[in-house]
Amino acid sequence: MELCFGVIGLSLCAPMGLGGYLKLLMELCSLLWGYWTPLMPPLTPHCSPWCPPIVGPLTVSFSRVPTLDQIRAKNPLVQPGGRYRPTACEPRSRTAVIVPHRNRETHLGHLLYYLHPFLQRQQLQYGIYVAGSSTFNRAKLLNVGVKEALKDEEWDCLFLHDVDLVPENDHNLYTCDGANPRHVSIAINKFGYRWVTGCNKTQRSLFCDLPGPSQNPPIP
Repeated sequence: MELCFGVIGLSLCAPMGLGGYLKLLMELCSLLWGYWTPLMPPLTPHCSPWCPPIVGPLTVSFSRVPTLDQIRAKNPLVQPGGRYRPTACEPRSRTAVIVPHRNRETHLGHLLYYLHPFLQRQQLQYGIYVAGSSTFNRAKLLNVGVKEALKDEEWDCLFLHDVDLVPENDHNLYTCDGANPRHVSIAINKFGYRWVTGCNKTQRSLFCDLPGPSQNPPIP
């Protein structure tokens, strides 16, 4: 006696018993794999967390202020609105950088000029959101910036970033690798690398569970 099975217009048969059953099962799996594989989209590998483009310490110069045209020319793959996604691999993190801003065009030019290629070397999907108003309230601008950013994408990670801080080492990954918020700018050259403020990161879920940065923080 034989055990037979019909699939995709074909019949597969094998002798009764455990050996025949296993043989039939293997033939069935092989047939289905050969049928469905051409119909499946190619798998995209995940981006490496330590990819070759990362270079470590960077040379940063503020002697010239880059124009927006120069920034666009240097970053042709950045989409309108300051968003980027790698095409050769699947990004491991989706990061939104929120920058509160008012009358700081010089600082903003330097930040965008260095930060865009910095984040692309880390192979992140990212967006840079500049939040500004006539009256500067950093906390309000951060809250509004996050709200607008989440209309575009459910970002995994939020960076609350001062406009006058330019990262100097791309080993400092712009990802959220833990459950708790973290301070990123632990060392700033202007203050002898001993100033603690300016750039913090947190997961989207944690930020949304909290009321956001205080709009009227206490003054020591």
